[in-house]
Amino acid sequence: EAEKEKKKEQVDKDKEEKSKKSAEKKKQDDEKKRVKAELKAKRKAEEKAEAAKEKKLNKPMVVFIFSVFLGGVGFLYLSSVDFNYKLAIENAANYFSNQKYHKAYDEIKGVDVKEKDQELKDRIYTVMYVERLYESYENNIELGRNKKALDSLLRGVSKYYEYYDDAQELDIVSDLDFSFAQIQNALQINYGITLERALEINDLDDYEYMKTVSEYTDDASDE
Repeated sequence: EAEKEKKKEQVDKDKEEKSKKSAEKKKQDDEKKRVKAELKAKRKAEEKAEAAKEKKLNKPMVVFIFSVFLGGVGFLYLSSVDFNYKLAIENAANYFSNQKYHKAYDEIKGVDVKEKDQELKDRIYTVMYVERLYESYENNIELGRNKKALDSLLRGVSKYYEYYDDAQELDIVSDLDFSFAQIQNALQINYGITLERALEINDLDDYEYMKTVSEYTDDASDE
C-alpha cells in the first residue's frame, strides 16, 4: 500500500512539474511574441519616418530638376529660333546678290526682321514689286491669258518708275534695272511695244487703256 502511495505521489509530482514547464514555455513564447511585435512596430514606424523625410528632401530636388529641364528646353528653343533666323537672313542675302529675287523673297517673307536687317528686306521687297509682275506675265502666258499678260508688263513699267527713287536710296538700281530689262524685252519682242509707247499706254484712261491692250492681243488667245 505504501508503494502505491509513493508511486501516486511521483505521478502527481511529474504532472505538476510538467504543468509548470508548460506554463513556463507558454510564458516564454508570449514574451517572444510581444518582443517580436514591438520590434516590428518600431521598424515600421522608423520606415514611415524615413519615407516622410525622403519625400521632404526630394520635393525641392524635383523642383530643381524640373527648373533645369525647362531652362534647357527654353535655351534649345531660343537657340533654334536664332539659328533659323540667321540662316534665313543669310540665304536671302545670298539669293539677292545672285539676282534670284523670288527665292530671296521666299526666305524673308513672314520673318520679323531685326532693325539691322531691315534694309535687306526693303531691298528685296522693292525689287519684287517689279519682278513679281514679270512673273505674273509668264504665268498668264502659260495659261493663255494674253491680255492679262500684257497688262502685267505695262503695270511693271509703272512700278519701275514708282520705286526707282527708293531703289536709289537703297543702292539697288542695278537690281531694279535687271528685273525691268526682262519686262522691256518681253514688251518689245512679243508685242512690238517700246518703252516710250508703254508709257503712253499707261497714261490713257481706263477705257482707252483696255481698248489698246485688246488691239495688241487680238490675234492671241485669251480668257
